[in-house]
Amino acid sequence: MFTKHPELDNLHEDKQYHNLSWLCQRWLELLPVPASEKQALIQAPNCQNTYDYLMSIMQKPH
Repeated sequence: MFTKHPELDNLHEDKQYHNLSWLCQRWLELLPVPASEKQALIQAPNCQNTYDYLMSIMQKPH
């Protein structure tokens, strides 16, 4: 993705690819998730709900 969109590469100096919470937050920034859902996911005590949500929308047939 960074090769195709280098402007995204500049948004975060400290890329934490090993951190699931960080990765989920980055996907929420990019995907067209309704604001109310995004806010609820961000406020959750951990990233499990966000991970489950992201996996469900990425696995839906297009």
